[in-house]
Amino acid sequence: MFKIHVLIITLFLFSCHHEESEFIIDDQRPIEVKIISPYFLSFALDLAQVAGGKWWEGSSDFSMGRGGRRATPFDFKRERLKNLASMLSPFILRVGGSEADSIYYSLTENKSIPKGFQTTLTSSIWNDLYQFSRLNDGKLLFTLNIGPGYRKNRKLQFSHFHKLFSYIKESGHQVSYFELGNELNAFFLNYGFSGQITEKQYAFEFLEVKKIMKNYFPSAKLIGPANAWWPFMGEVFSSIAFSSRKLLTLLNNEIDIFTWHYYPTQSHRCPININKSTENSMLNHKTRSAINPIMKNIEENIKKYAPKAEIWLGETGPAQCGGEPNVSTSFSSTLWWIDQIGRVSKSQTTHMIRQTLSGSDYGLINDID
Repeated sequence: MFKIHVLIITLFLFSCHHEESEFIIDDQRPIEVKIISPYFLSFALDLAQVAGGKWWEGSSDFSMGRGGRRATPFDFKRERLKNLASMLSPFILRVGGSEADSIYYSLTENKSIPKGFQTTLTSSIWNDLYQFSRLNDGKLLFTLNIGPGYRKNRKLQFSHFHKLFSYIKESGHQVSYFELGNELNAFFLNYGFSGQITEKQYAFEFLEVKKIMKNYFPSAKLIGPANAWWPFMGEVFSSIAFSSRKLLTLLNNEIDIFTWHYYPTQSHRCPININKSTENSMLNHKTRSAINPIMKNIEENIKKYAPKAEIWLGETGPAQCGGEPNVSTSFSSTLWWIDQIGRVSKSQTTHMIRQTLSGSDYGLINDID
């Protein structure tokens, strides 16, 4: 607790110095209190690191939205991991990332990876991640594959959803949230323009998958579209690839939870650097406040087109593309993180998911013995 208090005081002094803020205490005015969910601050693990796909750690490459080196499949049974994670509980564990749309569901079979896929989701991998997600009142959010591997003539096939849902239900597992795809507005970067999905396609697929999901899990929620938003630019590629505003007009308020992704800076691995990750940029007021107009824009769209939907920041971290070595683990990054927790908690975004719980340069905990 001492360390937390020191960080809060430091951030307070930092904000006063750099923003020339004036704080007035009015003892005649009631204090406004906002109750947030115990799951407000939650965490993610990338399917690339879980299933042994191409991952950022130990690599400076960028390939189809992922790193250039295959990861060792994640070991969920490490005692240090479980002990450290328990201190952050309860939280929602999001298992997703770019690998989510390239993984083959091989839960009840043993076969090589088919063409169009990068990794496989085996029963042992699923069971391990599910059991870990349930520790200390945790909940699981699993991102579903709608990538080109499960498409024929660009049309999504639905049999793999039945295969996955059947296995989960027969195993007696309960999943609170499924997410349909990862960063739809950047699909063309990972799969080429022929692999890009339109808003009309996604709206149709969303409603179809929601029907299938509800047959297996009536209380589960299907969420999306997990689009990427960049500092100072907002929702990228919305005019040429995929617009969440346009999607909301097509879904007719059928979406329960709207998810969006945001990183304030980009690491050296990213092919495009809008705001390069350095200790100075992490401390910069412009970096820290860049999230505010984005949240406002999202709130306006939700109010207009999907007033019943919750808003979740489904993926965030100090630097896109795996974090920046020696910066994302620095004290300046800690100050940014506390500042963003405060900003998001005051907004209409009800949950914020940190990428990642463990791994690469933006892992929140060091769980290696």
